[in-house]
Amino acid sequence: MLGAVGHAPAVLAVALALLVTVASCREPTQIDVEITTDVKCPDLKGTAITVGNLGELDQRPITAQTQACVEGRIGELVVVPSGGDDETVAIKIVLGFGRDPAECVPPSYGPGCIVARRALRYIPHTHLTLPIFLSAACNGIACGATETCVGGDCRPATIADPGACSSPGGCNETTLSPSADAGADGAPPPPPPPPPPPTCSPPTGVPCVAALAAGWSALAFATSRAQPCPATYTTMDVVANAPATAAACSCSCQISATDPPSCAKGTFTSRVGATTCDATGQPYTVNGTGCTAIGSPGAVSAFGNYPAFPLQAGTCISATQKNTAVQTTRDLRGCVPPAECVDDVCRGAPPSGFTSCVVHDGDVPCPGDPFTNRTLTGTGATVTCGGCATCANTATCPVPKFRFYNDAACATELATRTADGQCNPLSTGTTGTFVSRFRYDATPVGASCAPTSQPTTSVELQGQRTICCR
Repeated sequence: MLGAVGHAPAVLAVALALLVTVASCREPTQIDVEITTDVKCPDLKGTAITVGNLGELDQRPITAQTQACVEGRIGELVVVPSGGDDETVAIKIVLGFGRDPAECVPPSYGPGCIVARRALRYIPHTHLTLPIFLSAACNGIACGATETCVGGDCRPATIADPGACSSPGGCNETTLSPSADAGADGAPPPPPPPPPPPTCSPPTGVPCVAALAAGWSALAFATSRAQPCPATYTTMDVVANAPATAAACSCSCQISATDPPSCAKGTFTSRVGATTCDATGQPYTVNGTGCTAIGSPGAVSAFGNYPAFPLQAGTCISATQKNTAVQTTRDLRGCVPPAECVDDVCRGAPPSGFTSCVVHDGDVPCPGDPFTNRTLTGTGATVTCGGCATCANTATCPVPKFRFYNDAACATELATRTADGQCNPLSTGTTGTFVSRFRYDATPVGASCAPTSQPTTSVELQGQRTICCR
């Protein structure tokens, strides 16, 4: 079970429902939402549920979210009223098909997003059951804010008769109006006129389909969805990999906060003197530009030789990023002919705007001449980013300054010497000044982190079908 929610906070809504139950010993007022799908569980990246008023769901925050999926069953959500026992409630469910549902943004949502909505009225002291089926046929179909997708078509999301939900099986999508064109009074539209009879000619000789290998069937095929399927044909929309998908992934590199580039790391023993650097001086261990205690505090010499350390590149963290704005699939259209037109389509006489093809489930070779032009398609696609295994930091080191202090916070600078591997006099300060702390001042300039490998993009099709055309 995913949880219990109402329009108000969930705990309050549940408490009110329990209070009414104890006081009256009657059936609780609630709706059990049962969520299922025909998407394969490994392809499901999450499901998000929002509860509120129909038409406003796209502006409301997500109420509940889950990664659960077992053999097509996602889970159950119990919804109780936050106000009157006969108020209306709406539910929106977004399933991520090969992508995170958080990436499914209204109003367009996009491929890899399956959206379902329902709105109905509570019935006081009645337990309603609301099955919601998220069909792969609704992948990427964006219906209006008061509509839902059923089998690839948009319909009104409101259940006019919530009493139908009190039956043992509840009120599934067959209780919705048959189309989004219902009249203002809520009545379903008149049935459409019957389609014209097929104009296909009867086969002559040996039917083309009889020569096909087992598993192959005729299909009228188009490389875009601008052309609708003719009347009496069944639409079978599919997708294929886009020709170039490299831009769908990029490498992201970030300098490590705990191990950034440094110009101030190393150990050395100074050379010092009154007129030249002819004596061994103080040993120093430098680990950053912070305030550091001198091992043996003492007077600053007139001359000193302090080295400039090379750049320590540090760590650069690599990651891949997915660019959801890049189209990784092409939208294609298949039209399954009625029995009367199967042979016309098979032998090379498809409807205008379509190509004569055959189709087979799965990724298989073409059956042979004349069907040799192969396209691998699917009902949806998952994009996977790889590569970007390594990144590298770059920076330049300035000429360091070795600064002397005699306070614990290195607040008052007493003397300064250039650290460039040469015998240098003091830049500032007075010879003989007593010092106990130092700072090795060398902050990297122009530090950046860049990838040293290229990203890779792979697009895996779900529900694969092989289409071979003449």
